[in-house]
Amino acid sequence: MCGQSTDDFYIISSGLVAGETTIGNSNRTLFQYISPHGQVLEYARAMVANRLARNGKEWVEIFRKHNSGTYNNQWYIVDYKKFRPRTSRQKGAIKPGLLWVVEQLPGYMEAADLTKKFKELGYFPSYNIPLFRRVFSLSGGNVRVATFGEWFGYRTNPRAKILSEKQANIGNLRDMYFTMRYNDYKHDPLSRCENCDPPYSACNAIAARNDLNPANGTFPFRALGHRSHGATDAKITSAYLRTSYRFLAVASPPHNISRGIPPFQWSKFDLGKTLSHVGHPDEWLFQPLLHDWEWDFSAQFTLFVWGQLLGGSTQSKPHREDLPQLGHARAPPRSSDRAAEPWSVGMFDSKAARSLNALRVVPCLARAWD
Repeated sequence: MCGQSTDDFYIISSGLVAGETTIGNSNRTLFQYISPHGQVLEYARAMVANRLARNGKEWVEIFRKHNSGTYNNQWYIVDYKKFRPRTSRQKGAIKPGLLWVVEQLPGYMEAADLTKKFKELGYFPSYNIPLFRRVFSLSGGNVRVATFGEWFGYRTNPRAKILSEKQANIGNLRDMYFTMRYNDYKHDPLSRCENCDPPYSACNAIAARNDLNPANGTFPFRALGHRSHGATDAKITSAYLRTSYRFLAVASPPHNISRGIPPFQWSKFDLGKTLSHVGHPDEWLFQPLLHDWEWDFSAQFTLFVWGQLLGGSTQSKPHREDLPQLGHARAPPRSSDRAAEPWSVGMFDSKAARSLNALRVVPCLARAWD
């Protein structure tokens, strides 16, 4: 069994949770290793690994066979069987094999068990830049840094710095949600950029919004400028949620009107006329939802989780009349305050924070597409 988002975020019955961020390749000499014969496309290898692997190492070993060198990503595989959350009755524990990371390029793949590093650092970030030095070098990373500067460096990229700053304050799902949706490019010093006019870029955030950069602005390279690029969603799970394949998700670029970040709106986007968006709503102002599966709907579970998100009691029991109101994939009530994300939630109490203890694997799950 596998709960998935159709864009490489998987919650699997083996206890694994797998995801990725795409890594660029500007080294054209590697294209010689791509062949229509004897290779299997990335999406198929990922799904086969999801179905067959029992742990992170097996997932990597299956995935690396018949490398196509197409859709090159940094995959992170978390084995929740290796994780014991801390509660009032037991100490937390992390065992070797909890976090495997694999990076792919045409003709080359590198993987490692990074559990020890994860324990030492306290989190693992993924933001579209290779971690392994050889992958970074082969993909043209050193050339990009030498040509364009530290924006292309693994540890010096603005998102790397922002995640390093924000991760220490992530203690529950609410914190993770707002971290994954974070963009305060007009006020955050880490969003500023040299030789830019205006002196910042909406790309320099965990959840990018390049559409907000002025079309007549001046930027040292295209990635920082005005274009159809940015975060489109966020998906979050925890040790507790993943036991029933549930996750918190939101569709839309980030928005916070009080900080100068309006909701994305096709009719106000100058490039919208040249981009097909048939069937899309005009304004992307949506609430997060907790995804429930049709075949295993648990009113008790849903009431418990929303009780925590909304700051309610953990002891309330569901009644039969509550079922029609809960439905499936329901979101909390819309906030009347459009100045921030339309989700007004209370902080977790300490008991809820322990029971919903989440591994602080901090990928940039707010997906960015060109």
